[in-house]
Amino acid sequence: MRYSLLLALTMATKATALVKPLTSRAAVVAQIPKLVDLASACGWDFYGPDEWQLLADAACDSGWVVEGDDGKLLGCLLRADYERANGLGMMLVSPSARGQGLGKKLMNAGLDAVPADRQACPVILGVATEMGRPMYEKMGYCVTNQITSLSVADATKLKGCVSADVDIRSSCCAADIDAIAALDQAATGLDRKRALQTLLDKPGALSALARDKASGEVVGAAISVQGRDGGR
Repeated sequence: MRYSLLLALTMATKATALVKPLTSRAAVVAQIPKLVDLASACGWDFYGPDEWQLLADAACDSGWVVEGDDGKLLGCLLRADYERANGLGMMLVSPSARGQGLGKKLMNAGLDAVPADRQACPVILGVATEMGRPMYEKMGYCVTNQITSLSVADATKLKGCVSADVDIRSSCCAADIDAIAALDQAATGLDRKRALQTLLDKPGALSALARDKASGEVVGAAISVQGRDGGR
């Protein structure tokens, strides 16, 4: 089980010298080989080079890492700035370095880096595993939603009843990104157009829009991308 978490920024903490900042997208990308190794050590084998590159392209222009004496990463945290929120995510700590407070030090570095003019915005942590949940709650986060996964072998099984008042059609990715981004922002409160555009630019990406037949207003949208295993 993973959890969606939200924290209002009400504290000031100091980063530690153990934490190395990544101050640009290029710096994040340069760490991808090591990030892949860290993810694998944490049991996240599904985060390969393409997945980390997608995160960097979509929203993550900065982050923090902790390196061991051998140069391998012991931990990482990525940051994404949205119009109405400060995003932190992909916080991983190597099993060999757990219990040393590295997770909290990474989170404190992320909180410290929020600019003064953005401290009125909440700090959003996209998802947390059950293992990480106690640490986040001690830092003041609270659970806002629980997320479960669903595996469907045949995508046609997902098709349900559609209202006769709605018209659903495959969309032109380039032409309809504004409509999809506007709908996403209305639902989440976040300006994620760059992230959505990055998804739609992936080879094989598909999208669909649902419009009210009377008004033409976009009332729903879906994006499908291919995974490394060929699934969507």
